Amino acid sequence: MRRPHKREFMDIKKGKGLKFHYLQKMKSWKGRFSMIGNRGIALLMILWVLILLDIIVLQFASSMRTEAEITRNFKDRMEAYYLARAAVEIARYELTYVASASSNVPVANTQGMVDFRAGSEERDMNPQWKREIALGRGKCRIDYHVKEDKYDLNYLAIRNHNDLEEVLVACGMEPETAELSMVKQSIIDWVDPDHELGGPDIGAEDDWYEDNWEGYECKDDRFYSVEELAFIRGLRPEKGDSEEEMEEKKRLLSELKKLVTAHPFLTDSRINNNMASRGVRGVTSSDEELDSQDEELNQGNPIDPGQRPNHYQVIATGWVEGSPAKRQIKAEFQIRGRRKVQILAWTDNYIQAEEWDPNQESAWGESNESETI
Repeated sequence: MRRPHKREFMDIKKGKGLKFHYLQKMKSWKGRFSMIGNRGIALLMILWVLILLDIIVLQFASSMRTEAEITRNFKDRMEAYYLARAAVEIARYELTYVASASSNVPVANTQGMVDFRAGSEERDMNPQWKREIALGRGKCRIDYHVKEDKYDLNYLAIRNHNDLEEVLVACGMEPETAELSMVKQSIIDWVDPDHELGGPDIGAEDDWYEDNWEGYECKDDRFYSVEELAFIRGLRPEKGDSEEEMEEKKRLLSELKKLVTAHPFLTDSRINNNMASRGVRGVTSSDEELDSQDEELNQGNPIDPGQRPNHYQVIATGWVEGSPAKRQIKAEFQIRGRRKVQILAWTDNYIQAEEWDPNQESAWGESNESETI
């Protein structure tokens, strides 16, 4: 390869060479573009950093707001729970007063229940008695249910099969039919501890439930709730049932729930006729007797003077004003003697099927003033 002439080196050095000229131009343009591009990238990077910081700050603020709401709701729920606990304690005190009440204590004639606020006319004429109490910045509700206004399902299934049959007839089943015998014996088999059927293809034990429902067995223990009736053979839908048969079973279940209740810890058959519905009293009474009883009740006269219930269910509800938080407790009490009240059952987080808004003017849908303690 030929070495450059000395003069050519001099020309290139002095800028007289074309190649050198173009190289110099390219370096100048590259420097200019490089300076402009660097300044743009820095601006974009700053903008992106600011956007990221805004997102982080907004996310942090949203998270803190959510945490604050969770904390406030938890606080309101705990306060509502202890308001409900306070209502239970008030109910227990009042039932102790009932247990020690003498005959001269005012009693609601149609209910047989002691009037805790003697002289007050604010009374509910159904078997429930309710009232609200203001405590601090919240309120609580006491809802009494007397549980001796229906037939006890366990007592019927264990000790009184004749009345069990009468109850099924009162629900609309034809007497002395195979269908009635099937339902009656299935209820008995659900409670009794043995594994023997009451007759050929009558009733239901483990074999039948396992064959018709996988992993399904007979309980062989007391009813803890009337909802358990929906598991009984003859009362729950079965394979091959027609639409009419399914509707009939639903109707029969609905009618049974109006007449029976379930107390797993009690074996008392007593019914408080002063509080029982006409349908419950009609199981063993004629229409003439029912008309006479209704006339007495309408005049404010009890059917059984002096009869007071001993078994109460209390639904206590607590809530904080202006908060959606609400807690309910269900407790069952039995009066065992003078100033003796025993707790039979306790549900700490009870949820009622019928919802209501505790923040309305009144939880009962009418204008009631709450007591203040």
